Amino acid sequence: MTVHLFRSDDCEPEVLSDAYNLLCSFPGPMQFSIQPETSYFSDFTEPSPEDPFESIQKTNYCASIEEPAGFESRFFARYTLSWQQIFEHCGHLRQQHDIGDDEFVILLTSHNNNLNWFSAGNPQGPRDHFVHTEDWDYFVGSDRRFPIAYQIATGVLKKFVFHDYADLNASWHEEPRGCMLDFCKNKRQVSLKVRTGDICTDCLSLFKDRKAPSDLMEQVFSILDGIRSHMLFKSRFQISKKVPELHIEGRNKDLVFPELGRLKLHLNPLEKTIYLFFLNHEDGILMSHLPDYRKEIEHLYLSLSTADSIASIERRINDLVNPHSNSCSEKISRIKRKIQESLGEQLAQHFIISGANATPKRIAFDRSLLVSAP
Repeated sequence: MTVHLFRSDDCEPEVLSDAYNLLCSFPGPMQFSIQPETSYFSDFTEPSPEDPFESIQKTNYCASIEEPAGFESRFFARYTLSWQQIFEHCGHLRQQHDIGDDEFVILLTSHNNNLNWFSAGNPQGPRDHFVHTEDWDYFVGSDRRFPIAYQIATGVLKKFVFHDYADLNASWHEEPRGCMLDFCKNKRQVSLKVRTGDICTDCLSLFKDRKAPSDLMEQVFSILDGIRSHMLFKSRFQISKKVPELHIEGRNKDLVFPELGRLKLHLNPLEKTIYLFFLNHEDGILMSHLPDYRKEIEHLYLSLSTADSIASIERRINDLVNPHSNSCSEKISRIKRKIQESLGEQLAQHFIISGANATPKRIAFDRSLLVSAP
């Protein structure tokens, strides 16, 4: 089955691609397709008087935010959409891309929804689903790729098990067990089920009794196991001090951490050129000596650049190696920030380009953990 992943215009492209890359690392019947088109919500009006999801709202399924003062203003500062608006939008995407009824449409959006759910499937039957992409760092304290991928995988599986939300409601756990069917009315409870990555024995028996596809269950459980192990890898770094491998992959020389759920560093071509250059020089390079390495830097950039003219490439490289320009230092700072955001402060220290003034800049990373893959 194909699961089509879309994003609305408010959701950064990296959020979509990171979730896609993580999910694709677990083989099985779910085949994920990423859609490059950006989807726009044109308005944020109240739902129509005849809201088709009114019955769900009346059952008090709204999740609560029982958080310190100040969080509410952060959370509700964004636009809020009704489920009606979201699923009508999913229907338009399905028609626009000629997606069959047996395939899934999943929309990632940072916009709030009026029931305050992390994710939901369309209760009216179509295999449409949305996942809220914001605030996971607050509730789970981890890279948001993991909980977003969790919501996508479990959402697809639940569609094969439950007929509707009344049916699902009969199996929800009001008190969290660390199971995928924990309701998490208090949104902070979601951390337990994502970090546990498990299904309780009662729910496992239910899934088997309802003949959920065994190959799909196996793939979903592999995804949950992988998410748990990747999250544990990062959280246990303070004790284990185990540094993950860094892989350089493909024609675009993608920088990937397989042990962190295939986390990819999102660097633009000039940033990636600088990073690969310093990876090539383990002992480091003085910034004042960059002009001596112009040919090497130019060669790296030519293999990565999307610039449309030689003159543009020449200008960028000249600026980069000019000892009187701040171009290289500014890009090193941006690279540092991106690595810290992806890996966390402590683990990032092994991968950032660092060095005091008038000393060589270098990456401390142990090159025995560097793998160049085709």
